[in-house]
Amino acid sequence: VVAPVLFKGGCNITMNDLTDGVLNLTLGTGGSITLQTTTGCISFVDTTNTILTSGGNSISILAGGLALVGNLDTSAAGAVSVNAPGGIDIGTVTGTTVNLTSDGNVFQFGVLTATTLNLTGSTAGGGDFFLNTQNNVLGTVQSAGTIDAALIRDIVGFTVGTLTTDNLVTLHSDGTVIQTGVITAPSLTLTSSSSGSGDFVLNTQNNVLGTVN
Repeated sequence: VVAPVLFKGGCNITMNDLTDGVLNLTLGTGGSITLQTTTGCISFVDTTNTILTSGGNSISILAGGLALVGNLDTSAAGAVSVNAPGGIDIGTVTGTTVNLTSDGNVFQFGVLTATTLNLTGSTAGGGDFFLNTQNNVLGTVQSAGTIDAALIRDIVGFTVGTLTTDNLVTLHSDGTVIQTGVITAPSLTLTSSSSGSGDFVLNTQNNVLGTVN
């Protein structure tokens, strides 16, 4: 893809061996989008406009290396999945379920809005998820297996599911943070944007913790 491309329709779109270019894909209801490359990286960024919009179904980004991803929108009705072993830098994302998979660093330059946020290492113990730079809108945050680190921010409040790390967990909120699963971390940091804010109700599970700050 070497120039802006606009797709409209209700069928699935799959693009393999993606090269450098600009993407603007829009689907109506009933369509899903998959972008995939077996080697190298996927890079498309637009900090102003939504680049990939599906009409309620899924968006999947599968990169062989790095993924530098612009804004993704499933109209809050579908899943967004980004899988890039080398690392992810992601813009504004809206979906019922957001799945981020990597062994590298995962950064954000836009707000994540998700009922469920799943964090996964490409291999066990991989992935450092720095999702604490935006005022995200999250329901439940959890990991699939063990990751290296998770830094999560939603100033209104959120729920922590089973979250297992080899290194650290940082939870950032001015609201109430509750848990439905066990938190496992050598270091747990609890922080807020406003002094005296944040209610971290993390006493309902048999957590496995080292230092709590």
